[in-house]
This record gives sequence, C-alpha cells and structure tokens, in this order.
Amino acid sequence: MSTTPYGADSYYDPYEELDRRFDYRVLDDETRALRIAVGRQFKNFARNLEVMLDDSREKNLALERLEEAMMWANASLARGAETS
Repeated sequence: MSTTPYGADSYYDPYEELDRRFDYRVLDDETRALRIAVGRQFKNFARNLEVMLDDSREKNLALERLEEAMMWANASLARGAETS
C-alpha cells in the first residue's frame, strides 16, 4: 500500500489518481455555465487590477496567480464532487 494523502486506512491506487488528475471531462450544460460565470468574475477582477496597478513585476505576478486560481477553480468545477 502506498503512502497517501487520504490517510493510512484508505486504499490508494496511483493510477486512479493519475486518471482523476489528467482525464478529459465533458462538462454538462450547468457546469459549463458555472465555468463561464467564474471566468467572467476572474476577468473582471483582472481588468480592475490592470487599471488600478502600475505596470510592474508585482502586477504581472498578481495576474499570473489570478490565472492560476482560475485554473484551479475550473479544475474544481470539472472534477466536481469526486475530490471531496
């Protein structure tokens, strides 16, 4: 049995974990709509930062991290309850 982030008592299949992380998921209409809404919120915030902050390395890092946060939010939506 492998060491697992899910606790010592749970069975851990590393191939299932890889499937969970990398398999393509077809989104249903509701999830797709949520993904679009979340993306709009991130874009609005990014546009606010663009206006409010001077051009700098720090601004670029903030926008990169915001993009990363959106990626994780999208992953959460795509994976749904299976990661809970």
